[in-house]
Amino acid sequence: MIYLSQGPLNEPVPIETNTLVNWVQVSRAVINSLILIVLVASVIGLIYGGYQYITSQGNPDAIKSAKMTLLASIIAVVLSVSAYAVVAFVINNVFG
Repeated sequence: MIYLSQGPLNEPVPIETNTLVNWVQVSRAVINSLILIVLVASVIGLIYGGYQYITSQGNPDAIKSAKMTLLASIIAVVLSVSAYAVVAFVINNVFG
């Protein structure tokens, strides 16, 4: 038996692993966890890029590096949120 924390107040909810619906629940939990990890890493990248920018002290190479870090982090945040929206839409509309 597999337990997912989806109940009220994060109470464990037991699920059977033999049906398609339950595999959808497990895959949804795994995908959401992976997207959350990427989103947290992106926010850390934003913080690091901001730190690089603040400490660049006018050095053009350091500013360019900081801007590239910030741009990559912003793209990662946008892609993470978009991926979550697409996965939620597909799972809700295909598997109900």
